[in-house]
Amino acid sequence: MPTTEGRPAPDGHLAAVVGAAADALVGLARDGTILSWNPAAERLFGVPAAEAVGASIVTTVPDDRRAEYEAATARVHAGETVSVETVRLARDGRRLDVRWTVAPILDAAGAVVGRAATFADLGERRLLEHRLALALESAEDGLWDWDMTTGASFLSPRWCALLGYAPDELTGHADSWIALLHPDDRDRVWANVQAHVASDAPQYAAEQRLRHRDGYWVWVQARGKVVARDAGGRATRMIGTIHDITPRKEAELALREREARLSHLHRLEAVGQLAGGIAHEFNNLLTVVLGHAEVARQAIAPGHDAHDDLAQVQAAGERARVLVRQLLAFGRRQWLRLQSVDLATHVPERCAALLAPVLGGEVLLRVEVDAPPGTALGVHVDVAQLDQVLVNLALNARDAMRGFGPARPAAGTLTFALDAHALDAGAAAAWAPLEPGAYVRLRVRDTGHGMDAETRRRAFEPFYTTKPVGEGTGLGLPMVEGIVAQSGGAVRVESAPGAGACFTLLFPAA
Repeated sequence: MPTTEGRPAPDGHLAAVVGAAADALVGLARDGTILSWNPAAERLFGVPAAEAVGASIVTTVPDDRRAEYEAATARVHAGETVSVETVRLARDGRRLDVRWTVAPILDAAGAVVGRAATFADLGERRLLEHRLALALESAEDGLWDWDMTTGASFLSPRWCALLGYAPDELTGHADSWIALLHPDDRDRVWANVQAHVASDAPQYAAEQRLRHRDGYWVWVQARGKVVARDAGGRATRMIGTIHDITPRKEAELALREREARLSHLHRLEAVGQLAGGIAHEFNNLLTVVLGHAEVARQAIAPGHDAHDDLAQVQAAGERARVLVRQLLAFGRRQWLRLQSVDLATHVPERCAALLAPVLGGEVLLRVEVDAPPGTALGVHVDVAQLDQVLVNLALNARDAMRGFGPARPAAGTLTFALDAHALDAGAAAAWAPLEPGAYVRLRVRDTGHGMDAETRRRAFEPFYTTKPVGEGTGLGLPMVEGIVAQSGGAVRVESAPGAGACFTLLFPAA
């Protein structure tokens, strides 16, 4: 049907990407006699220029298009440029799908003396567009077309589907997809677009996040280029594609996290070796100090001033010995007496007999065992050290739920959840240095104030504590990590401000 000049064709988005094939150019007298016939016209219509020149262009018009031709010709003779998508005949009788654009040729007095016509082969172009559409579909790329003057925007069905939208759910304006950009990416993306527009760079490219209809973020690789500028050189149209790179970005993130964990483990191992060696020697010195203090204290009458002083020395020495044991556990230098333990039985018993009295009535203590009745969740551990792990985690959770200091009562729930857990190769990579296999999983969840990213990152760092001076040594969680690691397992923590914390411990299944 006739359209005004400049209006994009229905498939103009893909046509702009493909680029126009060489158009047939034909010069016509006012009565339709062919005056010039370029090589593209020869190829399109299958008629040599020598035969075409002097003939009438009407011979290319099918009978059922004569009325359309005459109406368009009348408009051209009235001085109007007309563009028509129509059908023409090739020499062999084929009906050609073409866009015919005709402009009047004027003499010096402004009278129409001829016509200049171009014929674009829409069949060839649409074949190219169809091939491009198939290529985009096979590559799972979404197409975008942006009118930078009006803001009008075309988003292909695949573009919309990548973000979970139906094609009619997003408006035909650039604002509809700009609003989907991640807030942290908008300034960077716009700066990249402006840099491309202002330069002669052949392509714009950026990795960015777009919000999925379900609320999560999708990483995409966006590529595009300016395909039209006005007379002043101002960009008026950009076209490009987006490709979902979320799996790659997630794999990169997982790799960075794994490298960070391995680096953390290596640093802790180095510090642990140093701390363990010092603690071992210090423990030997403490044995001598405490032994002589006890001998001296027994040799002095109870009422003597030195008797009480020696008692204070012994008390301080015992506190130092506790610290030494923590350092040895952190450094994995303590001697473990490993034995088979069924955590499905041991943890509930210890929660009732050991933890409940420590926590008192200020914390609701729950135990969840996800295993069929009578099923053992066996591991090889040092029972005394395992109990120390449970106590440390429980006290840590209690403090997180009440704030620090005895004047602020706790209010929350502490849950110990047990189940069997298998690590495949992919999951084991996230738990390096653990190997794939069967494990018993213990999750310790609290409803406390949670940890921010920095605190979570440093949670197992020795001597790091968020507690006030005098209320924590910063060795509780490092000791937990050391004991679990020495038992062949690993520990991770998940937490966020206001969302509590969950410590996950994996022990190799016996």
